[in-house]
Amino acid sequence: MLQNVTANPIIAYDDRFAAAMARLGLDQCNGYLTAVSGGPDSTALALLTARYAAVAGKPHHAVIIN
Repeated sequence: MLQNVTANPIIAYDDRFAAAMARLGLDQCNGYLTAVSGGPDSTALALLTARYAAVAGKPHHAVIIN
């Protein structure tokens, strides 16, 4: 039996995130550092930034700030 295949819901945000990075001029950076608290909003930001950096071929690091 085939399993249901569903699209990754985060993909829907990739283009909007890339557009926001470009509007802010952050697409010109050589790499990215995301400081996260561990909450859902900062974790989502780190995930989106990691995906963006991977596509752009740039390094990304996330650090936990407590």
